[in-house]
Amino acid sequence: LNCRFKCLPAPWWNQECDELISNRVSALNKFKEDSSYDNYINYKKCDAITKNKLKKIKKGSFRNFCESLNKNSNLNKVFKTVKRFKSRWNTPDNAYEYSPNKIKMAKELIDELCCGFNSFNQNSNCPDFSNNKADPFLDEVFTKEEFDAALNFVNLNSAPGIDRIDYKVLSFLPHNVKIFLLDLFNKMYKKKFLPVEWKQYLVFFIPKPGSDKLRPLSLASCISKVFERMVSNRLTWWLEHHNLLPKSQFGFRRARSCLDNASILHSEIIDAFNHNETVAAAFLDIKGAYN
Repeated sequence: LNCRFKCLPAPWWNQECDELISNRVSALNKFKEDSSYDNYINYKKCDAITKNKLKKIKKGSFRNFCESLNKNSNLNKVFKTVKRFKSRWNTPDNAYEYSPNKIKMAKELIDELCCGFNSFNQNSNCPDFSNNKADPFLDEVFTKEEFDAALNFVNLNSAPGIDRIDYKVLSFLPHNVKIFLLDLFNKMYKKKFLPVEWKQYLVFFIPKPGSDKLRPLSLASCISKVFERMVSNRLTWWLEHHNLLPKSQFGFRRARSCLDNASILHSEIIDAFNHNETVAAAFLDIKGAYN
């Protein structure tokens, strides 16, 4: 585990920048709490002032940097510093320093994450999803259109997994290579086989802002994620087409979001107030749900 990252703070960022951002966030939160016209105008003014001052601070800092250069300046350091000026946000100087405490926390988190896999019993009483009325559509080979749809959906800037093959490489593959890859996907799908390498992840532990805890970030193979997207798209379409998902589910569905749940709850509360009734709601917070 290496906690010493190469990220450096933006050289132009200072305490005044933090205060400007803090004031803008406060104005935005105030507008969210009370969406009045005055609060909106106040937020827009604060936003404009923040952008203008940040631009001036960055420009002034870059001017000072240029004036400090001379014929003996190290070109490698100069270009690295210029590149760092493109950074928008400031990263604390000590955010990625080696820390025995962070190493200990990372190891504890690894043990916690791996515990579930070690205790997993493949012979456990899992539901039997097999039935004689299975839709043959789900077992059909994937088409080139499904492959292209999955590949066009990805973010080209996403980081690759252990194999270091990113989405940009996959997107620029020749047509015949894409057909070859699609054929491999279909063979794996028919034989219910997945490469062992697809089950291996590159995991980074990122410090949580304003906290001494760590957040695990897993990087999977981009090739495996394209195949996963193909299966997900087909299964999602099939579930939606046959109306197999409950109408109350809004999360993880296209054209829906958790805001729909909040809107329904809000409507139920208003309706209950109008009829002098009571509304009961249950909220569930799952610890480490995304770990």
